[in-house]
Amino acid sequence: MHGGDGPSDDAAGRRRARRLLVAAAVLAVSALLYLADLIVSSGTVPRGVTAAGVQVGGLAVDEAELRLRAEIEPRGTRPIPVTVG
Repeated sequence: MHGGDGPSDDAAGRRRARRLLVAAAVLAVSALLYLADLIVSSGTVPRGVTAAGVQVGGLAVDEAELRLRAEIEPRGTRPIPVTVG
């Protein structure tokens, strides 16, 4: 065979192209699913988010803010013990 012009080289090239196409398709579908999730959940805090120990994931932004204020503000009024020396 001269310079890689044989039938086995053509088959290898097709296999490589098919693998690349499958990988690109998987990547494209994953990107579309991610974008769909962003669109559906817009206006809410992403699932699984915790702030200052308070679960706020999946809540509307306003609800998350209210929950955080309700949980955190009482902490701000408690005295903080300080020891010197």
